[in-house]
Amino acid sequence: MLKYAIATLTICFCVSETANAQSWHQFRGPAADGSATAKNLPVQFGEQKNLDWKTKIPGRAWSSPVVADGQIWLTNAIEIEATGEQKKEKLKKSHLGGMSAYASVKLQAILIDQKTGKITAQIDLTEVKDPPLINTLNSFASPTPIIDGDSIIFNFGSFGTFCLNRKTRKTIWKNNDYKIDHQTGPGSSPFIYRDLLILNFDGIDDQFVVALEKKTGKEVWRTRRSGKLNPRPDLQKAFTTPIVIDVDGQKQLISVGADWVYAYQPESGKEIWRVKFGKLGFSNAPQPVLFGGKIMVCTGFPKSRVLAIDPKSKSANADVQRNIVWEYAKQVPCMPTPIVVKNRMYFVSDRGIVTCVNAANGKEIWQRRLGGSFSSSPIFADGKLYFCNRDGKVFVVKPGDKYQVMATNQLDSRVMATPAVVGSKILIRTEKSLYLFSKKD
Repeated sequence: MLKYAIATLTICFCVSETANAQSWHQFRGPAADGSATAKNLPVQFGEQKNLDWKTKIPGRAWSSPVVADGQIWLTNAIEIEATGEQKKEKLKKSHLGGMSAYASVKLQAILIDQKTGKITAQIDLTEVKDPPLINTLNSFASPTPIIDGDSIIFNFGSFGTFCLNRKTRKTIWKNNDYKIDHQTGPGSSPFIYRDLLILNFDGIDDQFVVALEKKTGKEVWRTRRSGKLNPRPDLQKAFTTPIVIDVDGQKQLISVGADWVYAYQPESGKEIWRVKFGKLGFSNAPQPVLFGGKIMVCTGFPKSRVLAIDPKSKSANADVQRNIVWEYAKQVPCMPTPIVVKNRMYFVSDRGIVTCVNAANGKEIWQRRLGGSFSSSPIFADGKLYFCNRDGKVFVVKPGDKYQVMATNQLDSRVMATPAVVGSKILIRTEKSLYLFSKKD
């Protein structure tokens, strides 16, 4: 097994001065690793404890909050449900269970004042008439927006990408060029590298990665997935968010699709290498995770595994599996992204089993049931892990080689979004509300 100094492999992101302790500008935070430098965060909180404010959020959306300069931004979807014959005809088009039919959906940006919790703007971005069916576990506004200086970019998959000025709240540009069949709704969040906005599009009909000029929305490059996929279209989709890493001075865009992990040159989209999962893996949502010179990815349905991959391969366009350093296959998530604290990886399965493994070799240290079902990714701050489930429970777990739940907190409805941390405060979006908590005693 090859060993690397952790300094040889780092996440690269380029989002101006907004990346600091008072901001959380993208999915999974400033370093895209789910961690924050916050101190003095609350362990116990709820409707009557350590609550700064609670704001009811209209509509239905699973995107995580992003924050900068006292502004909290969310995406939102206002849905009009299909009824009668329209609903019946729409549902006939799918062989999948658990689908919902809508007559129209209005996609929005919501701006909330961090100090007061007041909604200061609710901006209509687009309206989609007769939208495709969507899985009941998803929303039309699941991708998390990304802040870049005075701009904020909202992506809704096939429903379009929109860039707004945070000060004027005016649209700078929009791009509706990319149409795929998500089958169950959009999920991949945007990532910024230098002057590029990078988006994954992995549908049942087409799969590619695209880079846009972040200032104009114009396409710079588009690269189709090269790996051979299962012939069934519904086994070709994925919902992951990319990252850019540095490997011995070379930048690599790490993008996970169905059945394959890919590395591209971020400036050109040229494929550097690809690694096959070895078994079927699709409809995967977790973002890649980095530790000790390895990339850890979750393979998704039907039975998810964690694969630790050596990114130093030079073998492009080949079914390379020798890069897989270790794998772990017990209660691995399809939706929540794992998190690494020191040399331990923690993850919670969709069914509520939390696991701690040695991130260096994949050996299990402990595994316990938290309870409930999970979509939200955990975060780490102030020596605590926060896990949120679909029953509205937030479990605070102490990281370490012994399983220890410090508190279980109850909120008003299910949590699908990943929390955010700003300063010494934690933001949690539920299905109904946005909460801001801080320690008061």
